[in-house]
Amino acid sequence: MPIVERGEATQHKVDVRPSVAIELEWLLHSALREDFRADHPALHALYEVQHPELLEVVHAMWADEGQTAKSPMYGAFTELVLVAHHGGLLFGDDASALLAGLPELCASVPSGAKDWPLAAETSEDRRIALQRLSRLRRSAEVRRRFVDTVRQVWDAAAESWETDGRPAVAETVGAKQAMLSKGAGWRDLVRSSPHFGENAEHVIAALAPQGEIVVVPAYFAHLGLLYDLPGYVVLGIRADEPGHAARGRNEELSRRLRALSDPTRLAIVDSLRTKPRTVTELAQRFGLAQPTVSNHVKLLRDAGIVTETREATRKNLVIDPEVSKTLLEDLARHLGAGAPPPASPPSA
Repeated sequence: MPIVERGEATQHKVDVRPSVAIELEWLLHSALREDFRADHPALHALYEVQHPELLEVVHAMWADEGQTAKSPMYGAFTELVLVAHHGGLLFGDDASALLAGLPELCASVPSGAKDWPLAAETSEDRRIALQRLSRLRRSAEVRRRFVDTVRQVWDAAAESWETDGRPAVAETVGAKQAMLSKGAGWRDLVRSSPHFGENAEHVIAALAPQGEIVVVPAYFAHLGLLYDLPGYVVLGIRADEPGHAARGRNEELSRRLRALSDPTRLAIVDSLRTKPRTVTELAQRFGLAQPTVSNHVKLLRDAGIVTETREATRKNLVIDPEVSKTLLEDLARHLGAGAPPPASPPSA
């Protein structure tokens, strides 16, 4: 149940809800933001491994606008959130109704400044969002491409959503609702997301007394987002990853680190870094019995770090470059090393 939070002069309902529309906004936005993909394992897997072709599909949707990556809002799909709100489908964790109704909603969505004040946006970002709504309403071809783009991206992400996303969001929604029931306010709910600040305070202060503050935990989120919509202020935060999902995601990394924890195996990897070598050559190099080296190599091979190639009758051992790259990225992500600086939230 929504909780009433009392302010100095007004009182607003505060609630926590999932939003597939906002999940989709993050998914689409991330296709054009490399830093978003690098920050989120599921987004990296989706766009860099499983469906790299979708990067161009999403990029092509509004490519004729001429936006550049220098804009903080580059790649944002605010219009999708506005269309979902127009259809009363902004909240909920099931995409079927939104996807089914998208063509009709795009054809009927209003696009005037009086309909969407969007006070939290810059004038340029507001202009782009309203222009897109107008194009969606007027052009059947633009609607077709937009709907196809949204559906393709969701189809590609649906398995990740069902397996990890929906449980993560449900767990976070439950935890935040428990906080509300104990008297927490909206500031407490978003305290872990330092990307709202005075902008949220100003927008919420302007919210009509009957308006509602809705905190939306999103699985595919990068940082945080802020939307001021008719009747609502939406504060998007990143959903907490469930413990079992975190353990499963880190199992492969843990296995590889265990393989590298032995100084001899680490020395073997360092030796292979310079050039391919056979087991016999490694045994001679380190003064070890060949069966001992074979056992070390087996552990490295089982962890995916070392692979074997053939050159005539010669069996060379080499480092798998893709595994090496993934291992470094995973370590950097866990340790916070080499991570891109925080980007501005899509709507803040």
